[in-house]
Amino acid sequence: MTRFRVGLEPAEYLREVDDRLLRYVREVRDAAEVAIDTETTGLLTWREVPLFFSLAWQAPEGVVRRVCLPIRLISVFEESFRDPDKKWILANAKFDMHMLANIGVKIAGPWYDVQVMHALLYEDEKHGLKAMHQAIFGWSWPDFGKTFGVKKGKNAPATGTVLLEMERTRPQVLAEYAANDAYGTLMLYYWLKDMLQKQPTWSAYPETYDTLWDIYYKTELPYTKVLWKCERRGMLLDLEYLDNCRGPIQDQIEELEREIIALRGKMFNVDSVAELRTWFYNELHIKPLDWSKGGKNGKRVPKVDKEFFEHYAYYPAVKLVKEYNGLRKFLSTFVLPMWGIVDPESRIHTTLRQARASCMPAGELVLTARGYLPVEEVRVGDTVLSHTGIPRQVTETSRHAPQPIYRVTLSNGLSLRTTGNHEYFTGNSWVRADNLAPGGTVAVHADQEVWKDIPGWLPYQVSSWGRVRHHRTKHVLRLFPKGKWGHLKVCISRNGAQKRGPDRKDFTVQRLVLRAFRGDSSLEARHLNGIAWDNTLGNLEYGTPKQNRADALVHGSMSRRRVGRTKLTEKEVQDIRSAVICPQEGSPNSKLSYALAEEMRRKKKEEGKTCTALAREYGISVSSASSILLGQTWTKPTVEGTTVEALAKLYGVSRDHITSIRRGSRWRSEDYITGKRVSFYTATVVQVVVEAAEETFGLTVEVDHSHVTGGIVTHNTGRLSSSDPNCQNVPNPDKDKHKIRKAFIAPPGKSLLVHDYDQLEMRLVAVGAQAWPMVQMFIDKKDIHIGNAVSVLNKLWQRKYGVTLTYDLIKEAKHQQERLKKKEISPEEFTDTFAKCCLARGAVKAVGYGLNYGIGDDKLAGQIGCLPSEAYETRMEYFHEYPGIKMFFDLSVQIARHTGYAFTYLGRRRFLGQIHSRWQRDRAAAERRAGNMAIQGCLPASTRVLTTKGYLPIGDIPATGEVWTGHAFKPYKKLYRGAWELAELLLSNGQILSCDTRHKVLVATEQDYVFKSYEELEEGDRICLSVAQPVHFGRALPRGDAYWMGFALGNGCTAQSTTHHNALTITAGDRVGCYTKEEMTAAFSAYVQRLGISPQKPRRSPTKISVTVESAAFKDRWLRLGYCWGETAHTKRVPAAIWTASLSARKAFLRGMLDADGAVLHDTPNIHLCQRELLADLQMLFRTVGVDAVLRGPYVDGTTVSWRLDMSPGQLHAVFRIGTPRMPEITRMPVPAGVLRASEQSLRALHLLSKSQQAIRNRVLRGGPANTYTLLHLYDTAKQAPPQVYATRTLVRKVAIGREESTYTLSVDDPGHRFDSEGVISKNTAAEVVKLAMLHCDEDPRLRELGAEMTMQVHDELLHEIPADAAAEGDKRVREIMEHPFERDIGVPLTVGGGAAGNWYEAK
Repeated sequence: MTRFRVGLEPAEYLREVDDRLLRYVREVRDAAEVAIDTETTGLLTWREVPLFFSLAWQAPEGVVRRVCLPIRLISVFEESFRDPDKKWILANAKFDMHMLANIGVKIAGPWYDVQVMHALLYEDEKHGLKAMHQAIFGWSWPDFGKTFGVKKGKNAPATGTVLLEMERTRPQVLAEYAANDAYGTLMLYYWLKDMLQKQPTWSAYPETYDTLWDIYYKTELPYTKVLWKCERRGMLLDLEYLDNCRGPIQDQIEELEREIIALRGKMFNVDSVAELRTWFYNELHIKPLDWSKGGKNGKRVPKVDKEFFEHYAYYPAVKLVKEYNGLRKFLSTFVLPMWGIVDPESRIHTTLRQARASCMPAGELVLTARGYLPVEEVRVGDTVLSHTGIPRQVTETSRHAPQPIYRVTLSNGLSLRTTGNHEYFTGNSWVRADNLAPGGTVAVHADQEVWKDIPGWLPYQVSSWGRVRHHRTKHVLRLFPKGKWGHLKVCISRNGAQKRGPDRKDFTVQRLVLRAFRGDSSLEARHLNGIAWDNTLGNLEYGTPKQNRADALVHGSMSRRRVGRTKLTEKEVQDIRSAVICPQEGSPNSKLSYALAEEMRRKKKEEGKTCTALAREYGISVSSASSILLGQTWTKPTVEGTTVEALAKLYGVSRDHITSIRRGSRWRSEDYITGKRVSFYTATVVQVVVEAAEETFGLTVEVDHSHVTGGIVTHNTGRLSSSDPNCQNVPNPDKDKHKIRKAFIAPPGKSLLVHDYDQLEMRLVAVGAQAWPMVQMFIDKKDIHIGNAVSVLNKLWQRKYGVTLTYDLIKEAKHQQERLKKKEISPEEFTDTFAKCCLARGAVKAVGYGLNYGIGDDKLAGQIGCLPSEAYETRMEYFHEYPGIKMFFDLSVQIARHTGYAFTYLGRRRFLGQIHSRWQRDRAAAERRAGNMAIQGCLPASTRVLTTKGYLPIGDIPATGEVWTGHAFKPYKKLYRGAWELAELLLSNGQILSCDTRHKVLVATEQDYVFKSYEELEEGDRICLSVAQPVHFGRALPRGDAYWMGFALGNGCTAQSTTHHNALTITAGDRVGCYTKEEMTAAFSAYVQRLGISPQKPRRSPTKISVTVESAAFKDRWLRLGYCWGETAHTKRVPAAIWTASLSARKAFLRGMLDADGAVLHDTPNIHLCQRELLADLQMLFRTVGVDAVLRGPYVDGTTVSWRLDMSPGQLHAVFRIGTPRMPEITRMPVPAGVLRASEQSLRALHLLSKSQQAIRNRVLRGGPANTYTLLHLYDTAKQAPPQVYATRTLVRKVAIGREESTYTLSVDDPGHRFDSEGVISKNTAAEVVKLAMLHCDEDPRLRELGAEMTMQVHDELLHEIPADAAAEGDKRVREIMEHPFERDIGVPLTVGGGAAGNWYEAK
């Protein structure tokens, strides 16, 4: 049975004739709290229905009932449903209430959602029901597939069918599965309620919101029902209007594409970032704003990103491409998807969403900056070493009740005792202790601890882990940090000495370890990984002062020393390098001028003169002439900028200092390396033993959530969002050229009320910071942005543009700008002064709103069009004008440092794990996000992942199993991540990865492989892929079936008529060097006959032969294998059975596809088809058999659009023996230098016979580069296990597509991912104001009388449907409610705009 634990009574399944039914109905009626859960036919809220429901409640005799019933019996509980005082406990309350409403059941009592309750306490943890049970109670039970023996997939039976069959055959199993959810929900409610009542708040209204329970009960509880009502009603969509929008937008996109191509003067792919980079930088000579690391050659390349398009929008080419990209995103986000999500009444039902540590027993040693400490002595703020090799801080410690202990013993002698849910790092993934088995691998940082006597200082000993103890008493001495770098020291004595002297001294621990294990030496001690407190023996080595200085540079400490001795900071140096320098004429003694340089280039181009000849003609050196001809010197910038002298004056340094910084001879890029990561190695698990229960201690670590314990790497413990569709991203009316909001309409006889807060965030910050001048402007109804522009930007505008800003001048400029838009004045009448004034108003908006959301100086500079140093000056001027705002932010940071959380006005909290980080960048980011912190996440359900069972959609894979890491199959745990906005990553090989905007991918840098989130990814980053190699997974499949399905996919068709719906026709022609049409059709006929089926007589033509087989048995055989029967050339896909097939079957299928449609004798073998999706599937399959491929296209020929999959000729011949044998192609995939250094020892040991291979190895050992496939070929030749390296492809473009779907992740992919729960609400105060306004509008009796119904919240907007004749009064009443959401006056007026109309656009 699927029970939680031993001792839990079996669940009960009730039918109509059951004698217990009436007794239980009375118990439910009398119970104060009842948990309810439904088992449904699906997940679509407006269409699916429940089949069974389960209840859990406290019975009079003190036990908790667990009961499951068929939905037909729900009416017997009608009296309980009508009880307004009965509390109903649910997990994901809105979904279950939709299901009950779909069958006409309404619940009068309050709904308590345990997911929302859990999110209030543990925002950064997982809020799924099973995850909460596991974390809080340690409960677990099988999922749907394991419980009922159902395999998910394309051919899997419907959920409803499975549930009904289980009721008929195994009702007790059904009862256990369903009732577990209700029982667990009730237990969670009791536990979470108690915890919420114990948690005080930092609320501005303590009399109302004293504890977190007050916040939940008074806001979240009613808010859940309000959101449910909005989802239930939905919004009416005008599909005809959308259809009319689609054509003009598509025409405009095509017209823009033609204009762009005509402007450049040659055909090219407008969507290609590489092409755009070549055009903008090489042909138009636009100066790069920023550079990204990576690219195909591993070199830095200039960015073509959003900031670039914003900054250089005055270039006609840049402006056109920017408009083209915006239109394409608009079409794919807000127009095309709508038809698939409307109900039969043309309404969309948007889903609106509100927003446990593993442990160790006492005595287990954790590596910290204070040395190896017992886990019970580790404190909050201690620094530990994470699995990424980066030091991280402990953010929380905990103590837990006794639990069974798992002792894990490794092959290198290490042993660690943890709880069963404690996770171990394997180098690629995380595995629980209770899932570890002998033979598995675990990442370790050190070997078994060995103790040795300290020479000359008996009876003290030092260990290979850097611990010091007394030999006889075994007492371990306390270590102390020494100096700002964190070196550890210890005081030891001999001969009974009590005072410092010859017999009582302080020693650095690293010196003691080296003396004991390496012998004494006059050389200095080196920490190889740059972490001064990591004194494990493997990290220490003797070295010279020169080597230590080199280490300091590599590890980042050298740059910190320089910062202490110079006037300039690292950021100021970056600003100097990015500054645009005005053109200046040469000095009187110069041999050249800009005119002569242009003349030299002209002669080179038109007359064909050589560089040497031109150098001789103009009397300069050949190198100078070369630099001029290449455009590196004597080239006038295209953008107006500053001068070297001005920069020198601004930063208080000499002109030569500025010049040397820009030239790179000072403050070189290597000065800014922030630290070398620690590398780990693996050891094999020898034994896992379960021991008696003990009290345990837990740690929570920032960012990476991991630490080194006992030498082993182990794990520790927003605004409202919407989906289907994501209405939160619908453009504002002033930015919506296509008026998409007109598609959201009111029903006949009704109007749409739309209301929006005006400058809500600015008002809340003003009153919270007690910025009284700003508050007074709001009270006087002045334009806050004009007032701020006068106060903050006046000095900058005087210096930059020579314009003195006044309130009246900017107000008049804004008025003239409005007249210009209405064409009441000519452009000539709109003076340059007016333009600069309007620019100032826009810039100060960026300052005010940007500071609210933690904007940095660099980004602020880009938004207001100035240098970062000027942005810093502007920010300081803003804080000088409003000192209360700086105090407000500083106080928020102090509270966050003290508590670890940021708080809103009502007292809601958000955990800031990096607020105590030792790394300044992480700490500063947390401080800026003290009230607005992002959540991370993962992959949509349709994205495939490679498991031992096959290439399966992540939404369909089991909760646990083994997944391919790029090198081996490793255990994983699947986690549901909620719905989130999706994005796409387009790679240079044509592959498109679907993920969400929180996802992290592995990226190859110059030094290492690192994870980057979606926001951190830049065009040109080298994304890591699995190396193309044969991967053994899946189940056996007859090779004949696999081959002919592949051939039929290319050269076959299935009849779709009613008379021949069982027919499959294979067509073959002669293929020179491969086969004849007679051979191929004869082989197919023989295959069919072996199945006991007779094919029809072949039909011949001069160039081809066709063979048809018409058999229901044959069709059923292929349908079971997932073949796309009845599909056209544009809709065919890879059969489902191939995704889960063995290696030999996959090869047979791909060989059939190659024989049908492959151009295999070309220099570049390829498959050319009209369906991109099919080629993308084939690309993934080819990688699993050892062939790398690149998807190219589209190719347009008239009305035909096609794509081509190019394959590696050498790899294709090695796998399929097709074409001519040749060496594998060397695609530019450089291995990071840090990985090569870590592999140096194994490289030296390779036995290579070929001189060319020996030369490659020697080049790598001397510090040279190596290609991924070249390195693997060396190890393969020597028959040795290679290091973990990856194939890489360049990121061409990343696009947030604006649609939301359910997402999942695997712990093996990125253990540091955070969970996004359904039901989590954004934690900023502005969102709370809107939430309170929604509650008041929903409860207002007058709005109910008028017939107003709330349908949507979008940021600060509320939408209602109301009868047209009541619209005017409803508009007035909603404004009154929204302007006074709090119980008392907050000190600043809240202004609400909006109105009533027939659609969303006109109402705003």
